[in-house]
Amino acid sequence: MRSFELPGRSTVMAEKGAVATSHPLATSAALQVLAEGGNAVDAAVTACLVQCVVEPQSVGLGGDMFALYAEGGKMPVYGLNGSGRAPAAATLEQVSAAFPGASKVDRQHPHAVTVPGAVDGLITLHERFGSWDLARVIEPARVYAEVGFPVHARVRSDWGLERDLLANDPDAAALLLPGGALPSVGQRMVFPALARTLGEIAAKGRAGFYDGWVMDDMLAKLRAGGGLHSAEDFAGTRSTWVDPISTAYRGHRLWEIPPNGQGLVALEMLQILDRLGTPGSVDGLDRYHQQIEA
Repeated sequence: MRSFELPGRSTVMAEKGAVATSHPLATSAALQVLAEGGNAVDAAVTACLVQCVVEPQSVGLGGDMFALYAEGGKMPVYGLNGSGRAPAAATLEQVSAAFPGASKVDRQHPHAVTVPGAVDGLITLHERFGSWDLARVIEPARVYAEVGFPVHARVRSDWGLERDLLANDPDAAALLLPGGALPSVGQRMVFPALARTLGEIAAKGRAGFYDGWVMDDMLAKLRAGGGLHSAEDFAGTRSTWVDPISTAYRGHRLWEIPPNGQGLVALEMLQILDRLGTPGSVDGLDRYHQQIEA
């Protein structure tokens, strides 16, 4: 129990639902979904899409998506792998030839970009377990992109770490460095092109992202930089339902998505910690030492 003599936060308790995200606007949007009768998947997809707008430094429609879902908190646990695939035309020889003498792919090169799987993953999850229309789930994110949102302090801090990389790409700079500068904390940002993209997905589903002008725009950018992506790669993107992996840890069972994700590593770390035993002090050096070792 916390001490009320020092600054801090008390435990928040709820009986009808809970939401946890890395951004208050995403959390509040998901809570509103629950308050209006949407289910957990409606709320989760809403939150993720809002994050794609308000946290552009870490979340986006061009990324991957992984999900674990237990209906009503009961077994079974469903797993969905919405990670993107490499272009079908890509070969080890072609990629290696683009970086002679290098030990890794330049992360700014299109060869480092897989076909985005997140949009298909979110739609696949919502089709199976959501209760609202897709357009209704997308609307909060679309509105934030169109009307704008205030830049959060943490978002601004992370944004600043990539300023030089953004400045090197004219398209990225035009979108994310307004007037050639980083946005300030609290500055209102608008993303009209992202709002139009979200509107296309709301109206057309998968085809609004993996076909038509949205796909054409992504493909043109990738091909111009030397990418091997094709329209067929985008059209063929499909998420995969997988059997989650799990381990027992001190009276609890924890579930993760199997590789290609990194969930296996988290389960291995818990098993190592379980075998090392429990150090005496929560803040003691022994505890930190064991956690670092794991």
